[in-house]
Amino acid sequence: NPARIVRELDPEKEMITRKDRYSDTEKMNRVLDASEKEFLDGNTLWGWLRTFVAPKKELP
Repeated sequence: NPARIVRELDPEKEMITRKDRYSDTEKMNRVLDASEKEFLDGNTLWGWLRTFVAPKKELP
């Protein structure tokens, strides 16, 4: 078995598990939607259509 103990965990320390982190699906959806909206900010339908008509040249 290649698994080995790297260090012992402190049982007194509060741990956040994946189950805890992702249990609130509504909050996670809001965070992901806000992140996507921020990432795509500035994109428009006209800009998207322009890429089909006159795409920018790719950089080498």
